Amino acid sequence: MSDEELKSQTGILKDRLAKGETLDEIMFDAFAALREASWRVLGMKHFHVQIVGGICLHQGRIAEMKTGEG
Repeated sequence: MSDEELKSQTGILKDRLAKGETLDEIMFDAFAALREASWRVLGMKHFHVQIVGGICLHQGRIAEMKTGEG
Protein backbone atom coordinates (compact mmCIF):
# COMPACT_ATOMS: atom_id res chain seq x y z
CA MET A 1 0.00 0.00 0.00
CA SER A 2 1.41 3.37 -0.98
CA ASP A 3 1.56 6.31 1.42
CA GLU A 4 -1.32 7.94 -0.46
CA GLU A 5 -3.43 4.79 -0.19
CA LEU A 6 -2.71 4.61 3.52
CA LYS A 7 -3.66 8.28 3.97
CA SER A 8 -6.96 7.61 2.20
CA GLN A 9 -7.90 4.89 4.69
CA THR A 10 -9.42 7.38 7.15
CA GLY A 11 -11.87 8.62 4.54
CA ILE A 12 -12.60 5.10 3.34
CA LEU A 13 -13.34 3.91 6.86
CA LYS A 14 -15.55 6.95 7.53
CA ASP A 15 -17.45 6.26 4.30
CA ARG A 16 -17.98 2.66 5.32
CA LEU A 17 -19.45 3.83 8.62
CA ALA A 18 -21.67 6.34 6.83
CA LYS A 19 -22.96 3.54 4.58
CA GLY A 20 -24.07 1.53 7.60
CA GLU A 21 -21.15 -0.69 8.53
CA THR A 22 -20.53 -0.92 12.25
CA LEU A 23 -17.37 -0.17 14.17
CA ASP A 24 -17.07 -3.90 14.80
CA GLU A 25 -17.11 -4.54 11.05
CA ILE A 26 -14.35 -2.04 10.25
CA MET A 27 -12.32 -2.53 13.42
CA PHE A 28 -9.69 -4.88 12.00
CA ASP A 29 -9.08 -2.69 8.95
CA ALA A 30 -8.82 0.36 11.24
CA PHE A 31 -6.30 -1.31 13.54
CA ALA A 32 -4.29 -2.53 10.53
CA ALA A 33 -4.13 1.01 9.12
CA LEU A 34 -3.17 2.36 12.55
CA ARG A 35 -0.35 -0.16 12.96
CA GLU A 36 1.01 0.53 9.47
CA ALA A 37 0.83 4.32 9.93
CA SER A 38 2.64 4.02 13.26
CA TRP A 39 5.39 2.00 11.59
CA ARG A 40 5.83 4.47 8.74
CA VAL A 41 5.69 7.65 10.82
CA LEU A 42 7.28 6.60 14.11
CA GLY A 43 9.21 3.50 13.10
CA MET A 44 7.35 1.56 15.78
CA LYS A 45 4.88 -1.31 15.44
CA HIS A 46 2.30 -2.15 18.07
CA PHE A 47 2.79 -5.55 19.64
CA HIS A 48 -0.01 -8.03 19.04
CA VAL A 49 -0.93 -7.88 22.73
CA GLN A 50 -1.44 -4.11 22.34
CA ILE A 51 -3.80 -4.63 19.41
CA VAL A 52 -5.74 -7.25 21.37
CA GLY A 53 -5.88 -4.83 24.31
CA GLY A 54 -7.29 -2.14 22.01
CA ILE A 55 -9.93 -4.55 20.71
CA CYS A 56 -10.91 -5.42 24.29
CA LEU A 57 -11.23 -1.73 25.17
CA HIS A 58 -13.33 -1.14 22.04
CA GLN A 59 -15.66 -3.89 23.22
CA GLY A 60 -16.07 -2.16 26.58
CA ARG A 61 -13.99 -4.69 28.46
CA ILE A 62 -11.16 -4.11 30.88
CA ALA A 63 -7.67 -4.91 29.64
CA GLU A 64 -4.66 -5.18 31.91
CA MET A 65 -1.09 -5.54 30.73
CA LYS A 66 2.02 -5.90 32.81
CA THR A 67 4.70 -3.24 32.44
CA GLY A 68 6.83 -4.13 29.43
CA GLU A 69 4.19 -6.48 28.02
CA GLY A 70 3.12 -4.04 25.41
